[in-house]
Amino acid sequence: MSESLVRFIEATMSKRLNNLDNPHNLPAILAGTEVGGHSLVPLTADEWDLGVFKNGTTVATNIAQQWWQFVMDDAEDHKMTPDIGIKELNSRFVPSPLPDKALPLITTRSITVTGLDNVQLGPLTTVETLADGYRLAIPLLFGRFKGTKLAETITLTGHYQLDQSVCAMDKGTTTVTTVQETLPDVKWPVDTVTGTGTFALGVQGLAVDAVLRVQLTGSGSGRGLHVSVDSLTPRGESAAQPVYTLDRSKLTIDQSTKEVYKKPWLDAAEKAFDDPESAPRLTDSLQQSLNTPDLLTAVSGSLTDRLDAALDAVFATHGAAEGGSSGNNPVDQYLFDRLRAAVDDEKSPFYPPTLIADMAKPTIEPYLVDKVEIGEISLSSELKPLENVTFTNLSIRGCSNTVAPSELAALTSGRVSAVLKLSTLTSRPRPLDASGQLTADWGTHKDLPGDFAVLADQVTIATDLSFSGTELDDLAITIDSLTADVPDKGLTITVDLSGGTGQHPVVEEYANEALKKDEIKEQIVKRVNEALQKQLPDLGPEVSRLVRDTITKRLDEPSAS
Repeated sequence: MSESLVRFIEATMSKRLNNLDNPHNLPAILAGTEVGGHSLVPLTADEWDLGVFKNGTTVATNIAQQWWQFVMDDAEDHKMTPDIGIKELNSRFVPSPLPDKALPLITTRSITVTGLDNVQLGPLTTVETLADGYRLAIPLLFGRFKGTKLAETITLTGHYQLDQSVCAMDKGTTTVTTVQETLPDVKWPVDTVTGTGTFALGVQGLAVDAVLRVQLTGSGSGRGLHVSVDSLTPRGESAAQPVYTLDRSKLTIDQSTKEVYKKPWLDAAEKAFDDPESAPRLTDSLQQSLNTPDLLTAVSGSLTDRLDAALDAVFATHGAAEGGSSGNNPVDQYLFDRLRAAVDDEKSPFYPPTLIADMAKPTIEPYLVDKVEIGEISLSSELKPLENVTFTNLSIRGCSNTVAPSELAALTSGRVSAVLKLSTLTSRPRPLDASGQLTADWGTHKDLPGDFAVLADQVTIATDLSFSGTELDDLAITIDSLTADVPDKGLTITVDLSGGTGQHPVVEEYANEALKKDEIKEQIVKRVNEALQKQLPDLGPEVSRLVRDTITKRLDEPSAS
């Protein structure tokens, strides 16, 4: 089973996680997740340092020129000390980005990322088998829900700070001047020009690769499954990077300055956000915010709780049977142990009497068999045998009095074997009984008609099941074998041939005596098993339908649990 089981469960749950009308939908799970006492969505971060932008030479030069205008304004208004006039400023010095810090530096703070809850699971990428479970890689895709209350685009908003170190150089050199002057409002000869404001970026084409583990934790009755999110790696869905688009209408500058200076500054901020280096740095910063220990732990907890709730809803029980098979992946075994416990619990929808009562095509209570060819039954040395004995129109009653003890079920290489015990529940009809018609040849008498009746106690049925399907909607359960076993002492078979023997009523007496013999009982049980084997292709689809319908209802309507 292993990897195929994981892919089956993932495909089954993805349909529900990606459906806003389903109680297991992923946006609701994320909305209900808290990190540090605050909702996970929208995502917030204190600071993203985007660093210098390499294509900022022109911006740096422009900022230096703008700073120089401030220097000249300050000099004109307040006079430099010693007295250097504006003409002398321009003749002796030139503005420049500071050589050691020549490029602009941008930092964002108080970041809010909205729209991450408009998310769906993409196709499962990889499944890796671990000693205690599985590791899965699956992409998260955004903006897939349209026309809902969820934001259809991801928006990144916050405050920015743009810093540019500038200086005055001695004209004709590439060194910072050593002339020391004083200006009231501008630092000289080295200054850092800082601008702050608000910004908003639209984010298109974002995907996040999630790597998570599903593992068994605890032991004995305290076992459970835990989902751990190892990492969340943002990337472009169809390109290396998502597309970040600045909304210029929401780009502001906090500083109180002349309007003539605002546009160049806003242009500089825009170029900083549009720099080719900005997209990967924004993505890296988003990755850091998505992978804080607190966030990963919170999301892991929410997914674990949701998985636990889904299993409880499906099985209607919380416990897992102990003991059982060995050699299976611990996650596989735990899920099978949950099933074993459910099958053994009368409150579960998988309790055999409940399942049997709901079977319709064919019905199992009663179970009808068209024909069982018994063959020859020896009567005595004095009488010819009954030949071509055939039971027809069998009606078997009491099949719903069936239990499947958990200790008698095993999981081996993805196949389930189990032993069913009949007639063990005192609250239901017992023992198993069957009746119908028979025909037989005796000597020259052909097709003698009659009736038969069977009482069977301590019946057990050994069965083997296999499974196929990529997700719940196409789950197919195949009953590979179904073999009844009845101890000789628990089986009583009688026939009534009085209507057909006429002048030979003694045949009925001898036939009933013969039917007390162990070898005849075993012959009949063998022939019944052969007839049942032929009907397995009809039983598998009905069992599959019941299981599919039951799981679907309980997953999609948790109130049924």
